[in-house]
Amino acid sequence: MLTNIFQKQLIKIVFFSLIIISALAHIYKINLPAIPVFDESYFSTFAAQNALGEPYFDIHPPLGRLIFTLPLFSKSREALKDADFVRTYRSPTSSQIITDYRPGSYKSFPYLDLRLISVLSGLAFLSALFFFIRELAGDKVALLAMFLAALENALLLHTRLILMDGMYLALGLFGLYFFVRKYPKPILGGLLFGAALAVKLTAIALIGPALVLWMLSGDKKTAGKNFLKFCLISFGTLLVLWFSINTLLSPPGERLASFNEIMGTSLAPAFWTPIIMFLKDILVSFVGYTFGGNNPMMSPWYFWPILLGTIHYDNSGMNIRLVGNIFVWYLSTLAVLAAIVKFARDGIKKISLSEEYKPALILLGGYIFALVPFFTIIRRATFLYHYFPALAFAIGLAAFFIIKFLENKSKGIKNTAISAIIILTVIGFIVSAPYTYGL
Repeated sequence: MLTNIFQKQLIKIVFFSLIIISALAHIYKINLPAIPVFDESYFSTFAAQNALGEPYFDIHPPLGRLIFTLPLFSKSREALKDADFVRTYRSPTSSQIITDYRPGSYKSFPYLDLRLISVLSGLAFLSALFFFIRELAGDKVALLAMFLAALENALLLHTRLILMDGMYLALGLFGLYFFVRKYPKPILGGLLFGAALAVKLTAIALIGPALVLWMLSGDKKTAGKNFLKFCLISFGTLLVLWFSINTLLSPPGERLASFNEIMGTSLAPAFWTPIIMFLKDILVSFVGYTFGGNNPMMSPWYFWPILLGTIHYDNSGMNIRLVGNIFVWYLSTLAVLAAIVKFARDGIKKISLSEEYKPALILLGGYIFALVPFFTIIRRATFLYHYFPALAFAIGLAAFFIIKFLENKSKGIKNTAISAIIILTVIGFIVSAPYTYGL
C-alpha cells in the first residue's frame, strides 16, 4: 500500500518536473527575435485582422486563429495595425494566388502574448502525450516518452513561436486519450479531436491509433460503433466550429467579397456562403494549391524519419533552424524499424499478437497512418513539421521498447541504461539548442 502511494507521488513529481523544465526551455529568450519568424508572419497578421474586423484569405480552419486573437481584443488598434506582414491576392494576369510578404519589426504589436499561448499549447501537448501513452502502456513508458518529447528541439521551437502545431497536437492527443481508455468516451474524444481539426486539418494524421484500436478489438461491433461515433462527432465539431467562427469573426458578405476578389469569382452573398468557404478551404488545403510555386524549404515525407529537410528561418535575422534532437529523432526511427521487423516476423511465423505488445502495434499503426496522406492524396508543399504527429507516435514506440527491453534486467543495468538515455538526450538537446534559440 505504502509502495503504491510512494510510486504515485513519484510519478507526479517527475511529471510536474518535466512540465517545469519544458516551460523554462520554452520561455528562454522568447522575446527574440522581435520580428516574425516563418509563418508567424501569417498568424500574427491574421489574428490582428480578426481583432480589427478585417476580411482576409487563409487556407486553415479558424479555431487556431481565434485562440491567437483572444488576447488582442483588449489592445489598441494602432498596436494591432503594426502586424501587417502578408497580403494575399489573385494575379491579374494569371490564376495564381500571390502572397505579398512584407517583412518588418513587430513594433508595438503584442507578439509575446501570442507566443505565450504557443508555450501553453506546448505544455498541453506534453501532458496529452503522457496521458495518451500511459493509457496504452503504463506510467513508466509515458514518463520516458514525455521526457524525450520535452527535450526534442523541433517540437520545442514550433511551440514557442506563433504557430499552431502545439494546439492541434495537444487537442488531438487528448481526443485520442479519451477514445483509447478502457472505458472509452468517444463523444468527449470526438469533441476534442474535432477541435484539433478546427485548428489545422493536419490533425487528421493523428487518427491512426483510433482506427487500429477498432481493428484489434475483440468486440468489433461495439468498437465500430464507438469509432463511428468518434469520427462523426469529430467532423461535426469541425463543421460547426468552422462555420460559426468564420461567421462570428468575419461577416459572410465581407468574407465572400474577399474570396471573390482573390479567386476572381462573382458569387452572391447567401445563407450557403459558409459552405462555399468551407469547400474552398478544403480544396486549397488538400488538392494541393500552392502559393507562389515551389518553396525551397519544402521536403518529401521520406526525408523526415532521418532528419533531412531541416528548415533555416533566415527571415528571423538569427540562426534559427528547425533541427530536431538528433538522438531522440534517430532513436524513434530505430524504434519504428524494430516494430516493423517484429510484427512482420510474427506475421510470417503466424504468431498471435500478445496483449503486452498491443500498445506497440497501435503506436506503429498511428505512425504509418500519419505518413500515408503525404505519399497518397496530399500534393501541396510539405515540410519537416508535417512529421510531428508521426514523431509523437515514434517517441512513444521508443519509450515502449526501452522499458520492455529493461523489464527483466537487473537494477544496475536499468539504472545505467536510463542514465545513458538521459545523458544522450540532454547532449542531443544542447547540440541543437543554438539553432532552436538562434544563438
